Amino acid sequence: MDFFEAQDRARARTRLAIFLFALSVAAIVVTLDGAYLWAVSATRQEPLPLAELIRQEAEPLTWISLGLVAIIAIGSLSRILLLRQGGGFVARTVGGTLVDPGTKDYRERRLLNIVQEISLASGVPVPEVYVLQKESGINAFAAGFEPADAAVAVTRGALEQLNRDELQGVIAHEFSHILNGDMRLNIRLIGVLHGILLIALIGQRTLRMMAYAQPRTRRSGGRGGGGIPVLMAGALVMMLVGYIGLFFARVIKAAVSRQREYLADAAAVQFTRNPAGISGALKKIAGLESGSKIRDGSAEELSHMFFSLHRRIWFNLLSTHPPVEKRIAAIDPTFRPDQEAQVAARWSAAWERADGAMLGFGGATAAVEQLDPDVLTGNPQLAALQAAQRLIDDLPDDIRNALAAPEPAELLVLSLFVDPQREGRAPQVEALRARYAEEQIHDVAGLFRSARKMPAGTSLQLIELAAPQLRRLTVDRQQELLEAAEALVRADGVIEPRELGLLLALRAVLQDALDPVMRLGARALSQEKDAAHTVLSWLALVGADGDDDAEAAYIAGWQELFGTTVAPPRRREAVDGQAVLDAVDRLDGVDFRGKKLLCRGLLAAAASDGRIRVEEYEIVRGVHAALHVPLPPALLEPETTSNGASG
Repeated sequence: MDFFEAQDRARARTRLAIFLFALSVAAIVVTLDGAYLWAVSATRQEPLPLAELIRQEAEPLTWISLGLVAIIAIGSLSRILLLRQGGGFVARTVGGTLVDPGTKDYRERRLLNIVQEISLASGVPVPEVYVLQKESGINAFAAGFEPADAAVAVTRGALEQLNRDELQGVIAHEFSHILNGDMRLNIRLIGVLHGILLIALIGQRTLRMMAYAQPRTRRSGGRGGGGIPVLMAGALVMMLVGYIGLFFARVIKAAVSRQREYLADAAAVQFTRNPAGISGALKKIAGLESGSKIRDGSAEELSHMFFSLHRRIWFNLLSTHPPVEKRIAAIDPTFRPDQEAQVAARWSAAWERADGAMLGFGGATAAVEQLDPDVLTGNPQLAALQAAQRLIDDLPDDIRNALAAPEPAELLVLSLFVDPQREGRAPQVEALRARYAEEQIHDVAGLFRSARKMPAGTSLQLIELAAPQLRRLTVDRQQELLEAAEALVRADGVIEPRELGLLLALRAVLQDALDPVMRLGARALSQEKDAAHTVLSWLALVGADGDDDAEAAYIAGWQELFGTTVAPPRRREAVDGQAVLDAVDRLDGVDFRGKKLLCRGLLAAAASDGRIRVEEYEIVRGVHAALHVPLPPALLEPETTSNGASG
């Protein structure tokens, strides 16, 4: 499944949904304007032609129309801004409880492991994980604006009734929504529906107020009460039109949502290579009494975000999900509806985890044919998932403990920026002393020693694993962490490529958490040739054995980007790190077609000699993270000439 095509489809669905909702708003405005004209016409002795009536009532009609549009716009924007607090906020609104990394509940630990494995295999930061403790049905959802501020929520019923295979299939389904841009559309759908609902709620509240005021007016002799029936009639019309508009808006929401579920199911199967997992979860939803029910009343507006809603509404007209039987049949053609009665007796299926390749070794390389960006980007493979499981299982105890709380996670991230060469550490220690206590610096040193013993290429994955705890830091502390990391990078006056790749990845995690907005690039790549020139010139120097190798890497990348070997002269001097950071920021504003070419160009430059070293690939991954394009870790083969680990 092509990540960039999926992003384009998501944007196309968003445009279609916005267009259809705009039609709904226009219909509401026209209907209420028509009701006003009918009321005015009914009070006249002599009827007027419609055109003349509209001309005479143009001013009130204008104010009614503008008022309605303003109410819907304010309601929608206020809801979207509220949800801008991130996926964790959405999960908490429906009773979600954040899972403690040190939880003793083995089901919650299993859930955390699955989420971490899929995150690492996908190349995205680990989302916050929530459990809906009061929900006995089998369900889950993912929410947020960007992968860096996402959250995954799972019901207690899913934890208790699904085996590992099935839970993994459900989580893989939700990660498909994260990777394919569906979360942004979901937030917009919630916002627009809330704006339309606000029309109905205002009419309903006004109607109640007028009904309460009318008896009091009668007791006072009727003074000033002549307009109450008119206001009540207007409020009634407003309420009815609002609810009718909401009905059609929900029809649109359901139509937009249903097809995405088939795609996410297919992506989960493609990822895990285990159709029995997700189909088993769906069969339990179909066969067990609790199904996928969600009891929390506030979950209605999130209906399109859940893994499943096992109910038909108005002959599926308002159903945000396809019938569960059809979803099962699409995955398992042998499924028969009469099998649902047998599901409860078949709850567990053993899954033997295959021994996968390790993620990176000292001096490791990967064949170029393994690094097709169209295959890798946003499209994690089963082998990467298995390797992620191995990595998590083999984490040193002190690193595992550091990933369980915000402050230790902060110190772990700082340890990743410590220079592997002894002579480069002295200025870094001074930079740390300006910001941290000696005890904290001692902890950084210990974590640095443990991280150095891990396979090469795991630094970015440790940042991804630390992401949930980094989000729990205060805003000021997150900003201080970013400044401290930049100080470590600049301490010796030279920004190394490895350091710059890590800094790009950390900036993406923290800046998206600090400001979780929808970043939709609109510029063509051709508008940012200077930025592309800077980044390619820098990357060409990484790992090059000489000027000829660097030139070949630069030309290979430029040809992928712009389809020609005629390129501006490569910058032969060392490229300033700040210039690279600025260039990557500009390239983040490129549209997804341009980013697809960028990914091809970066990998082509790094692999121009036919092989790619783990250090080069991790730098490319750092740039991808800054571009908001998830690139999974490569499965690398060890070279026979080297077996040492690097930091």
